[in-house]
Amino acid sequence: MTTRKLKTAVVLSMLSIGVLTLGNFDTCSAANTVTIDNETVEEVVYAELLDTGIAADNVVNIKNDSVMNGEVYGAGSKAGDANKNTVNISDSKTKNDVYAGYSFHGNAADNQVNVIGSELKNTGEKGIYGGYICDKGKVSGNTITVKNSRGSADLHAGFVKEYSADNTAEGNSIVMENSKFSSFVVGGGMADSNAIGNSVKISKSTLEVNDSDDGVLFHRSTILGAGPTGARYRIMP
Repeated sequence: MTTRKLKTAVVLSMLSIGVLTLGNFDTCSAANTVTIDNETVEEVVYAELLDTGIAADNVVNIKNDSVMNGEVYGAGSKAGDANKNTVNISDSKTKNDVYAGYSFHGNAADNQVNVIGSELKNTGEKGIYGGYICDKGKVSGNTITVKNSRGSADLHAGFVKEYSADNTAEGNSIVMENSKFSSFVVGGGMADSNAIGNSVKISKSTLEVNDSDDGVLFHRSTILGAGPTGARYRIMP
């Protein structure tokens, strides 16, 4: 296992290509841990990015007033699965997209994004993802947990970008407590065809949405508890 703590000197020595990769960039999963502690980072951060194979058990920790201006990836695989990767964000700010597990051509399972006392802004193209698949596949068991936080980033525990009858989003979940968001979409699991057993649980939180038509969108998910306050919402069939 490789564990690295980000320091300013390290960042300055690794910015020539504009992508900050603190783990592997090959075909071998190494279960990296990257800790960003009281730093401002402009570049894209990966704990691991594989050309082939399963990217698994990687962790990115962002804490103590860190500011992430670039995208954050727990791990990604170009031609393989992304499983059991974690991004932890505490007392910090993100201003771009966050992915715990990202696969170009594969599946994404059991990835986690955990947020405590932080601000998540949506200045990127997408939002915050537990598991994300660019092509066809299955996202399952991915989770996003948000506590005592605020922001405007869209939240997707599991998401399949490509539209196909073979896509599946199953058993993904979002839990939000004591938080305030102005997200347009909060989806437990999103896929074109098969969405099964996804859930969204929101307690003591407020979702503010300005859109007059759709409000907050829970895509094929079960809403647990009393639901959000301060917003309209509906469930996609």
